[in-house]
Amino acid sequence: MNSNFNFLLNEWDFLTEDAYEAEKNVKSAPITSAFYCRICLEKTINWLYENEQYLSEPYQTTLSARMAEPTFKEIIPPSIYREIHSIRKEGNNAAHGKKIPVQASMASLKFLYRFLSWITKMYSENPADISAFDENLIEKSRELEKNTEELNKLNEKLNLAHEKALKERKQIKEIEEENAILKEHLEKIQQIKQKNTPVEIPPEQYTEDETRELLIDADLREAGWNPYATNVREYEVRGMPISVNPTGIGYVDYVLWDDNGLPLAVIEAKKTSRGIEEGKHQAELYANCLEKMTGQRPIIFYTNGFILFSKKSVWILYKRRTSIINKQKKI
Repeated sequence: MNSNFNFLLNEWDFLTEDAYEAEKNVKSAPITSAFYCRICLEKTINWLYENEQYLSEPYQTTLSARMAEPTFKEIIPPSIYREIHSIRKEGNNAAHGKKIPVQASMASLKFLYRFLSWITKMYSENPADISAFDENLIEKSRELEKNTEELNKLNEKLNLAHEKALKERKQIKEIEEENAILKEHLEKIQQIKQKNTPVEIPPEQYTEDETRELLIDADLREAGWNPYATNVREYEVRGMPISVNPTGIGYVDYVLWDDNGLPLAVIEAKKTSRGIEEGKHQAELYANCLEKMTGQRPIIFYTNGFILFSKKSVWILYKRRTSIINKQKKI
């Protein structure tokens, strides 16, 4: 079949089915596509932990724990590391039935393509020639979007397979820890890696709009916020300094609202190539306007998508709003 992922054939057959499913569904079923991107990412990282001697196994074997392990972060190029975290986040959003725009599923697919390109160039015995990602190879599929129940079943199946694989690997390691065949295999992997390095993957550069859609929106959804809710994006405020805008009008990138109609937070976004501090002053001006308009000063966040605002703080804001709703229901 015509696919961007045909370079996985032969040496990396165990990844092809999930990569093909992600590619096939990317436009017609973005939730399904994002979910398969995450499955393929997890299988690849599991392979790395089985074969890369440099990696130290974390206390937990979950995907997030393995990605956070310091030795893992050391071997993955920084630009690739940021992108695979985006795959994980959108895959988690998909597994929980959250809306995934086509732009986000396409971004996850391209991020997966870049990650697998790097993996195969680093660890293949005979690395394939890999061309640039070609959207024209993506065929229009008639596949229907899988519902949350179906995705949960797939996720449960993956977790069971992962647990089974962990038990089998533990038994094998206990039996063959000093086995010469295993040592020879691991040494061969290292020789292949040394022969193929260095591999440079230049970082992607995103516009301000792309930074919002592909990076910031995913973090907001993960924290429980809907970035497309009413009055969240491009909210108009009045009272801006005349030196900034003669009309006195400004437009906040994001406003997060409490259920009592008061602003909890403002988020100012800049494109990925800009420094995070550039958004600080502008965010403060927007917060000043909202304070005058509503009587409540919101918390300020500013980000370029990669150097992120505190997701924990955004999540706490979400829990605060939920707590208020629950109290109102009891009354």
